[in-house]
Amino acid sequence: MALSVKLYRVVGKGKDRRYIPIDLERRGRRSKEDVTGPFYLRYGLKYESVGMDFKAAVEAMQRRQATLDAVGSGVAVKADGDPNRKGVADEVKKFLAKKSLLKGPKTVKTYTERLGYFLDWCERSGIKHLDQLTVGDDLLPYVSFLRQRKNTRDTLFEPRYVYNIFQTCNTFLRANGILFAGEILGQLDYEEKEVKPYKPHELRALFQAADDEEKLWMSYFLNTGCREQEVANAEYCDLLDDVNVVWVRSKPHRGFKLKGKRWQNKGRKLPVPTALMEKLRDRMIAKAAKPSDLIPNTIGLQTVVAASTTRSQPSPETVRPSRSKTVTSTKY
Repeated sequence: MALSVKLYRVVGKGKDRRYIPIDLERRGRRSKEDVTGPFYLRYGLKYESVGMDFKAAVEAMQRRQATLDAVGSGVAVKADGDPNRKGVADEVKKFLAKKSLLKGPKTVKTYTERLGYFLDWCERSGIKHLDQLTVGDDLLPYVSFLRQRKNTRDTLFEPRYVYNIFQTCNTFLRANGILFAGEILGQLDYEEKEVKPYKPHELRALFQAADDEEKLWMSYFLNTGCREQEVANAEYCDLLDDVNVVWVRSKPHRGFKLKGKRWQNKGRKLPVPTALMEKLRDRMIAKAAKPSDLIPNTIGLQTVVAASTTRSQPSPETVRPSRSKTVTSTKY
């Protein structure tokens, strides 16, 4: 006996996601909600995405029912699709698996999140194979999809974030020999936010409001120009105190890799003032730390991360009004 195929539409997201069955036997005009996708077929325990268009979903249901009826009657049925075709979901998995071998966990997490939007759009649009994308115009609806998305603060994605997501999509498509996405990427524009550096008197006020631990980390950032994760993974053995140099390098044992292929193997050696090197060495002695220990401790790292990633500009009088608050911005 052949399985019965039913058509469903999806409503809600996350935990509120539900599959609503569509009664195709009902007569009369259908409401707008009834013909709004995404649509899925269900036969047995399996759900199959059939895109956003109601008419195309009904036709897909009829084809699937005919196929199952034929199989149930013992009729030989040609396999659905060419096994050599590249499935979108399968290729994304392969792409991320390869990146996990070459990139750090944080980068892989970013790639996964951004390509998740592409998978979501493909599922809603009924795109299962990469060869369904033939020209650049096929991706214009994806750009519109991103521009209509909202973040956790219920605001639309910033143009720069839309650009970054599409840039990752372009990287994925190029890895699969699809090059026309680059044309659209070149047409996506956004306004660069102006970064205003601290003025000398603001820096003085910032250091005056900081305690010794905060001053040390701000000096470390100022004199090395290191990124947040480079500081977070710095070890005492990276301090070449005989020449006053900090060696910034990848830490495979910590799952940390430097950005840029140029630096991943040999790292960067950065000269720093003698005074800073002496303070870092004194800190190592005071903490009774081993050469392989991380330089930042929990409190210091939280202070530095907050200080290095927030972009609002504090007034000198309100840099750190209480011990419960950290330095809110560093624009150096």
